[in-house]
Amino acid sequence: MMFKHGRKCAYVLLICAVFAVLTACNGGQETGTPIYQNPNMRVGDFYWRLEAAARAAAGIAWVNSYVGTNPEVNIPTRIEGRSVRHISDRAFYHNTVITSVFVPDTVQQLGIAAFAGSSNLTSVRLPEALRMIPQEAFARTGLLQITLPRLLINIGEAAFEGCSYLQNLVLPDTVQRIGAYAFRHCIALTEMRIPRSVEVLPGSAFVGCSSLQAITVDERNIRFISVEGVLFARSHGDVVPTLLHYPQGKLAAAGGMAVLPDWVVALGDYAFASNTALSQLEIPQGVTTIGDWVFAEASNLERVFIPASVVAIGADAFTGAANVTIYAPEGSYAQQFAQTAAIPFVAANR
Repeated sequence: MMFKHGRKCAYVLLICAVFAVLTACNGGQETGTPIYQNPNMRVGDFYWRLEAAARAAAGIAWVNSYVGTNPEVNIPTRIEGRSVRHISDRAFYHNTVITSVFVPDTVQQLGIAAFAGSSNLTSVRLPEALRMIPQEAFARTGLLQITLPRLLINIGEAAFEGCSYLQNLVLPDTVQRIGAYAFRHCIALTEMRIPRSVEVLPGSAFVGCSSLQAITVDERNIRFISVEGVLFARSHGDVVPTLLHYPQGKLAAAGGMAVLPDWVVALGDYAFASNTALSQLEIPQGVTTIGDWVFAEASNLERVFIPASVVAIGADAFTGAANVTIYAPEGSYAQQFAQTAAIPFVAANR
């Protein structure tokens, strides 16, 4: 009996010991919760964040930062036995050393502003299966060209803002969402094709693209349409036919006078923002709404003719358009707006 009792106690002690070891390895957390074995460990020219796992091969790694001197960066597929899956937020932020980066196919996620401000970065190779380019990922870099992943779905806010040397960018037919200011101040960009798949596209995406000549839209796209290189939202659901963006390069070639079709019902936010080529605009009868920031910083705009049909104008529609005079019928909403906003007004019926 004593032998059996002793053996039973040994079993209990063994189970307790195993439980204690597992608890220590898991940091006292439930299985599946990421535990970082080392949140910022240097290996070679990189600092890494490593996720702990029962086996190293089952864990994953994040690129935290690059401290090397080689301008041509090749991110490895594995580090310390772990698969490299993520590039952390601001991992290469304002890194002026790098000129090119190869991101391997193991990487599934880029962090916010991952390469932002890397002014000498001219080329990047991205994984084919990457689904999202996040907010400010390549903002203010020196990119000359980039091939976007063929399975890309989402381009985040200001993702390529300030890429002054980027001349051409082909959107894959999988892209569904393009964020606000996505290509703002890409001053070398001359044209853009919007594929059939795009469902979300704000006019602010192209603000300050001073060389942009035309935006073309796949004719099968049910939400957007292009007319002679000008971008409009189609009528669908609660959306009325709306001018989204009038390319500055096109306006410059036309001598600064914009012409709009008579079926337009609204001028969308930022439609002419920062468009220094615009000098005069006659808004068609039937337009009811002028959105916010429509003419913001359009510093050479001198005359806007607003019809009596307009019954709403965004409070900041003319912010920074210091030389503008509003022409509109006496007693119209446009006259009231001009008086409230202290904008010169001339009574006119067109």
